[in-house]
Formats: sequence, structure tokens, C-alpha cells
Amino acid sequence: MARIATRGTARAAHSHVFRPWPTPTHLAISALLVGLLVPAAVEAQLGLDLAPPSEAGTQAVEATEAPEAAEAVYVGETLGRDLEPPAGASADVASVDVASAREAAASGGIPSLMPEGWALDLSAITSLPVTVGIEAQLQTPVGVFANLSVGHTPAGYLEMMAGMLEGAEVFGDDISPIIDESVGSGAWNIRVGVGINPIEGLELSVGYTYLGAVTTLSRNAIETATGQRVRYRGMREVPMTIDMHALHGRVGYRFVIEDHFVLRASLGWTHAVAASARLEVPDEVRELPNNPAAQIEEAIDEGFGQYGFTPEVLVSAGYRF
Repeated sequence: MARIATRGTARAAHSHVFRPWPTPTHLAISALLVGLLVPAAVEAQLGLDLAPPSEAGTQAVEATEAPEAAEAVYVGETLGRDLEPPAGASADVASVDVASAREAAASGGIPSLMPEGWALDLSAITSLPVTVGIEAQLQTPVGVFANLSVGHTPAGYLEMMAGMLEGAEVFGDDISPIIDESVGSGAWNIRVGVGINPIEGLELSVGYTYLGAVTTLSRNAIETATGQRVRYRGMREVPMTIDMHALHGRVGYRFVIEDHFVLRASLGWTHAVAASARLEVPDEVRELPNNPAAQIEEAIDEGFGQYGFTPEVLVSAGYRF
């Protein structure tokens, strides 16, 4: 009986030693082993490094304000890499984006193409009675500007100028037919100027104006002007060129709408300082008594050179870059 009891006691002790421990300690150890062994086994099978997500990556994924960052973190976790931008890139890109956004907001959503403080205006312009054309004006940060315009002086504008000269009796009745015909084709002009902005919007400028005209005179107009008959075979019309050089000044105001649309209104004065006319006639005509061709050229030179001045009213509309 004693032997049997001893064996029973031994079996009880043996079964007690190998019985699983139903305790919290046992469960914690089991969970730790699973956490360590299972990822290692999966990595060995798939060849992947299953790195746990970093705290920064988890916060980026959870941040709803940065979906691009969440996507980058997700890809980085999948590849087992930390996808960090180059050093300094984030700050630079952010500063550029902020500056562009502020500039676009200040300019009505359209960013300027010029450096800060600079502006380039391209405008359609008319200056009665001098020109109709286009003008480019460059504005500097110090309030100094320069402009260049190219245009055409319509025949109606020149007729207005000629009418003022004839009204002042600059030309006699004998020269008037030549003046009327010489302005019939209009003229081309180039104007350059510089100016300042003493206050915002106010513009004061001075510049140079060139007008060039190519026209033809009838034989009757020449004979009326010279009082001589000019009869040569095939000569029914005479080509003539006129060049006039003048100075101009302006006082005007500039309106800028939405930082890009520009309107200008100015009052000005244009004053000729020199003029020249040239008749394309055969040498035989210049050899006539009193040289009628030279008389006509001198009369036009003197008239436009000495009395070629006029007030002008200028308006323009354009776009600021």
C-alpha cells in the first residue's frame, strides 16, 4: 500500500510539473514569443524587412491635412524605407509656394512676370493729332520710366495740323495745294521718351518724335505753287518725301485696375525742330529758272520746321506684365 501511494504521489507530482500554467505570466510570455518569432518567419519566407512604422510616419498618416505625406509614409512602410525629402528642399519649396500664393492673391490671381518693383505696360494708344499705334513703357522701382511707341499718323490728323498752319497763314494760297496733297497719305512715326512719377499715378515725361511721309504731288499742284509750266514726257506725278523731327512733353495720369489693366490720359505738346522735303524730279526741272523744285522744298521745310507745333490729347489702354 505504501508503494502504491508512493507511485501515485509521484505521478501526481509528475503531472503537476508538465501541466501548462494558466497564469497571466504564461500568457504574456506567449504573446512575446509570437511577436518575435512570427515576423521573423514571414521575413524569411517573403524576403521583406517588416519594419514597424515610425512614430512620425504614424502621425503623418493620421494627419488629414497632408495626404501626400501619408501616401509617402505608406509607400515607405511597404518598402521598409524612410522616404525623406532632400535636406532643405521642404523649406525652399514651402517658401516659394507661399510667396507665389501671396503674389497671386495680391495681383488678382495672376502673378507678375517682372521682378518686384518693375513693370512693363503694352498699350494701344492714340494721340490727337499725332499718332495711332502701340506703346511699350518700362517702369523702374525708383519711379523713372521709359517708353517707345510706333504708329501711323492718319491723313485726317495731318490735315488737322495743316489746317492750323494754313489758318495761321504760314503758307500762301499758292503752296496750299501742295500741302493738301502731301498729307493725303498720312505718315509713320516713332516716339521715344523718359519720365518720372513724382507721386503715384502722376506721369511727367519728355521725348523725341519722328514723322516720315512718302507721297506724290500732281503736276498741276507744282505748277500752281511755282507759277511755271512743268511739262515733261511721262511726268504726271512727282514723288515726294517729308521728314520731320520734333520734341514732345506730356503731363498725364495712370490708372491701374486689378494690378494688370492700365489706362492713361495725358495732355501734351509737340514742337518741330527741323523738317526736310525732297521732290524726286528730273535734273532738267531743277535747271529751270528759279529752280521750282527747290522753291517748293524750301517752303515746306520752313513751314513745318518753324510752325510745326501742336497740342495733343493722348489716351491709351493696355496690359501690365
